[in-house]
Amino acid sequence: MSARNAMAAMLDELMGPKRNVELGKDTKVTFDDPDICKYYIVGFCPHDMFVNTKADLGACPRVHDDNLRLEYPKSDKFEKLGFEREFLKFLSRLDEDNQRRIRKNLEKLKANEENGQKKEDLRKLRDEQEIARIDGEIKLCMAEAEKAGEEGLVTKCQELVDKIEQLEKQKTAVEERLNNTATIPPPIDESAIKVMEVCEVCGSMLIKNDAQCRVEEHLSGKMHMGFSKIKVTIEELRFDNGSRGHLLMLLDISVNVKDGDHVNETDHVIEIGEGGLDRVHEIAIVAEVVRATDIVGMIVIGVTGTETIATDDIVAK
Repeated sequence: MSARNAMAAMLDELMGPKRNVELGKDTKVTFDDPDICKYYIVGFCPHDMFVNTKADLGACPRVHDDNLRLEYPKSDKFEKLGFEREFLKFLSRLDEDNQRRIRKNLEKLKANEENGQKKEDLRKLRDEQEIARIDGEIKLCMAEAEKAGEEGLVTKCQELVDKIEQLEKQKTAVEERLNNTATIPPPIDESAIKVMEVCEVCGSMLIKNDAQCRVEEHLSGKMHMGFSKIKVTIEELRFDNGSRGHLLMLLDISVNVKDGDHVNETDHVIEIGEGGLDRVHEIAIVAEVVRATDIVGMIVIGVTGTETIATDDIVAK
């Protein structure tokens, strides 16, 4: 955001989005004003949650009006303007993006582990080859030392015996390294020898069994708390049966037009997809939707598993 836009946003926060309206004209801000942040009115604005993190969404381009936020739950327009539906969609997109990041980091971690295993296997292979090479050189030196002894070349024989002793020491060192990885010098990058894991909430890479203070620091961080709040809010909205808006948008219920033997093109149909709900609970939800909706002649179809439940009688009630 440019300095000019940042200043304009700050003035909007302080004076309202209609600060430039001519005197005498209506300056009252309404819930559906395009300059007002609907997410902030409904609950919270995700743009405020991840400032200066990898998930930074940037500054919110709309105004956060505290007065409208307080008035909205008391208004007769509460949950009738579609704000909750848009809020859920936005939160769901953020959650989906986060889930992709988690999967990506898990794949990256797995690839690193596999790559590390390949490097370890290659190191072992090289050590085994080095041992074989030293064994071959020792045998050659022993043969030459034996020949020198037979020929009375005492000095040469002693030199070869000393060389054999050095080769034996080299072989012992390689064997110890092969059988005990603890003797491997630590790499320059300390994190390379630490076992990593992926946070299932925010996707951050963490050191497994890290110090408690660093664990607490992560748990209280913006990304972890932000995505935790998003996930909790999505679940709360999806299973809040207390209002028409929540029912229609958060239980994956869609209002549409459907052709059929007993459904005309102008009929309003609510379809409830599979969600692990039992028949009784599902019909109760359908009934609540109908009672909370002022659409006349609505036909409701609830689906549980492969069974279709026609509930026209609920509409009549």
